[in-house]
Amino acid sequence: MIMPMRFDLDEFIRKLTDAGVPQRQAEAHAAALADVLEANPVATKADLVLLKAEILAEVQQMFDALYRRINRMFAVMMLLHLITLAKLFWPA
Repeated sequence: MIMPMRFDLDEFIRKLTDAGVPQRQAEAHAAALADVLEANPVATKADLVLLKAEILAEVQQMFDALYRRINRMFAVMMLLHLITLAKLFWPA
């Protein structure tokens, strides 16, 4: 589930003011950062695990389809080889 990132506004403001930023400016920075973090949600670890599972399932499906296609091509190649051998050794 994608969630907005949360952070401690008061702690952020305190760190800015401790570094010499005026209180009003620190509050404005904190409010702006809170708006950005709220508007741009981040993926959680569970989101990434789910995405990984979906990608792996899709890759497995593609691999299975490729494997079936290669097997069909091999069967056709063997059949053509047998026909060629039959024509060489058992002429009509």
